[in-house]
Amino acid sequence: MNARLICATLLIIGMGTIGCGAPEPPLACMDEPFPWWEEGDFVLEYCSEMDMVCNEAVTLADECPGFLEELEVYFREFLIPQITERLEYLPWEVDLEGLVDYLFIRLSGGCAQVNALAELGTCQPAGNEEDPCLEDADCREDLVCLEEMCLPPQQEECMDDLDCPEELVCLEGECVVPEPGCETNDDCEPELWCWEGECVLPG
Repeated sequence: MNARLICATLLIIGMGTIGCGAPEPPLACMDEPFPWWEEGDFVLEYCSEMDMVCNEAVTLADECPGFLEELEVYFREFLIPQITERLEYLPWEVDLEGLVDYLFIRLSGGCAQVNALAELGTCQPAGNEEDPCLEDADCREDLVCLEEMCLPPQQEECMDDLDCPEELVCLEGECVVPEPGCETNDDCEPELWCWEGECVLPG
């Protein structure tokens, strides 16, 4: 029962209350097709449309408890007062507080009981330093994913340029991106010469 309530709540709130003061639900996504019982596979790919990335290190199961906490506050502080005003003229009493208590008691702990939530990532802003990740695409462009965390690229130690990847040079014992320009012909491609700090075609 909890599984159905969780899924229904996420769906209803996600579809019906965004922009009405309700907390925004976590947006599920996936990089690979997701099996949907006998109906076949489906894919959720829309994060880029909102300038976000699909981060499968932050699952729907991770985001679900926090969303339900925000949702309960929204129900009690916004929805109930609004609905109470509209129902005050009815000839019978509606126990809205009791209904909300019942709903969230049933939902309590339900996030962990819906196995599918742990298999879905969520749309997130590109990760800052030390944010969780599974791949470099989950992080800002200047960071990489190391041990499931967004971190600055590690500098490789070197003795000379041969110790570095092709696009880097050895400077003070570390492989770094070379500064533009040149000092000698050796800084240029074989077919170019160094002339006044720039690599140019001879002649």
